[in-house]
Amino acid sequence: MITINNELELSIPEDFREMSADEKAGLQMSSHGESICLKAPERHMVISIGWKKNGLLSKLLSGGDFAEELDSCYRKAMKPFGYRRTDDISREVDGVKADGIRYEYTAQDIGMTGESMGLKKDNEIYYFHVYYRTMYSDTGRDVWNGILDSAKWK
Repeated sequence: MITINNELELSIPEDFREMSADEKAGLQMSSHGESICLKAPERHMVISIGWKKNGLLSKLLSGGDFAEELDSCYRKAMKPFGYRRTDDISREVDGVKADGIRYEYTAQDIGMTGESMGLKKDNEIYYFHVYYRTMYSDTGRDVWNGILDSAKWK
């Protein structure tokens, strides 16, 4: 069990471990807010969950705008990796709607899939990201959905 921002509890499988600062440095993450990054090397999965105070820009966002915001950011940053948006995704995280995108890219000649979503709750914005090998998409999605299904707001 991990707790995000003293507000959200998630049940994480035992084979995930928190990433070191050096490992996190390789991820393209916003410099604003806080985050936790976990990885399960045998599953070829990385999870990143970030949160920050709800600022003026975020107050202007409606749920669907998270998808466009994420796509715009990734389209530029991941262009060298062949970024391709494949789906818009939406789900609830313990009763709060999260919207985002699923996308594919190539890293070290390996086909990868990512899912990124955002939601607003109270005075915070939360971002949820998962990365897994495309060849393990079914398993990766099952594990990720299980983690999100376990979510409980305090």
